Amino acid sequence: MRCGKVRVVVKTYKEYIGSSLIVTKLTACPDPDCQTIVDRQLVKDQKLRDERELANVRRQTEAKERRTHNISQKAA
Repeated sequence: MRCGKVRVVVKTYKEYIGSSLIVTKLTACPDPDCQTIVDRQLVKDQKLRDERELANVRRQTEAKERRTHNISQKAA
């Protein structure tokens, strides 16, 4: 969608989840330079999402440890 050209379907995946048929289409830009830029941006975005998820898990773990520590101090 970056350059305005019509994307081309590269591969189609079909799978059943329960009784529903899910069809996923992998598309690409016909311009290789444009697709390379899009791929780089997608990798960058995925890395950012992964870092945010890791930070979220870390915060949850730290909060759980603080709660446990506070409970053990009150009991003593």
